[in-house]
Amino acid sequence: MVAKAVNSPAQDGIQAIAPRGDRPPRGLDVTFRTNIHAMFYLTKAAVPHMRPGAAIINTTSINADAPRPHLLAYATTKGAIRNFTGGLAQLLAEEIRVNCVAPGPVWTPPIPSTMPEEKLRQFGSQAPMKRPGQPVDLSPI
Repeated sequence: MVAKAVNSPAQDGIQAIAPRGDRPPRGLDVTFRTNIHAMFYLTKAAVPHMRPGAAIINTTSINADAPRPHLLAYATTKGAIRNFTGGLAQLLAEEIRVNCVAPGPVWTPPIPSTMPEEKLRQFGSQAPMKRPGQPVDLSPI
């Protein structure tokens, strides 16, 4: 089982906690429901059907270790994924391997809304493949 949540709303930093001006708060609840709650419930549904020796691989982000302030809610969920994975690995250690990976920049639908166009053109160019990953690079559809 590979779990990859795709929710990284743009500008979900302090506005998610204390909105200022005309900017409405971004979807803190949506971000947590997509990135954490969905992972929890997917895992809960899948584990009873998994055989000994199976593996669960969750995806996280560099934002778990080096959070960007303008992506506060997203980064917080990525840290939660690491903690969830660590606890789950201990819980299932007898029968199922559990790990998480931070694959580097991956092109997902929300990416264009998370940065200015000039940065968008360079997105992923620092990766070894000189391009952002695609969701299918993590797991076939």
